[in-house]
Amino acid sequence: MWNHRNRVANDMAEEQRRSASGGWVRSDVRMDGKTVVITGGDQGIGFETALDLARRGARVIMGSRKTDDGEKAKILEECPDANVVAIKLNLASFESIHVFARQITVNEPRIDVLINNAAITGCPKSKTVEGFDMQMGVNYIGHVFLIDQLINLLQRSAPSRIIIVSSSDHKLGEMKWDDMMHDVDYSPLPMYFQTKLANVYFCLELSRQLRGELRLRLNAVSKTV
Repeated sequence: MWNHRNRVANDMAEEQRRSASGGWVRSDVRMDGKTVVITGGDQGIGFETALDLARRGARVIMGSRKTDDGEKAKILEECPDANVVAIKLNLASFESIHVFARQITVNEPRIDVLINNAAITGCPKSKTVEGFDMQMGVNYIGHVFLIDQLINLLQRSAPSRIIIVSSSDHKLGEMKWDDMMHDVDYSPLPMYFQTKLANVYFCLELSRQLRGELRLRLNAVSKTV
């Protein structure tokens, strides 16, 4: 079993290397007057996305567990005229998500794009504040709750868009409907794969429910492609 998991991990790394070898894909579409909310905007893909959007004129609201504004300062170094806001967000806590969303709905007249990017990968078994598995709670459930808190503002801001960052690793996932939190048999990678598959399922279902609202679009994208 461990040999199989090692092979899966190696395959994931190789896929990411192949994807990265294609180079950066840049857009010159201006985002002036647009407000973008992004989770996990303080590092990795999230930070690069926030920086690119800021360069193109968007007002960027970054939600992350850090509160020192360090990544905001980095964006301002790269783009001194950037309109960037950093707000504390812990996706492992419904209370934190609610406070984050409340700050946005009270202070922002609109949201044009919500990018559900934050994720954790392969962590040991642990629980969110509400008792969900940590990976499932942060990668999937927390974002579902955040979307629920912000969807009214997104609808009022239409045309708008919800982006859910999944992964091509969702193809390796299997939904354990009788043990969604993997309490019986936990292993980090299978749980991660399940969270990414859950992201895709949720995007499809919410798209179905919002079918009549053509001005609010949903997209699930792979971080490795």
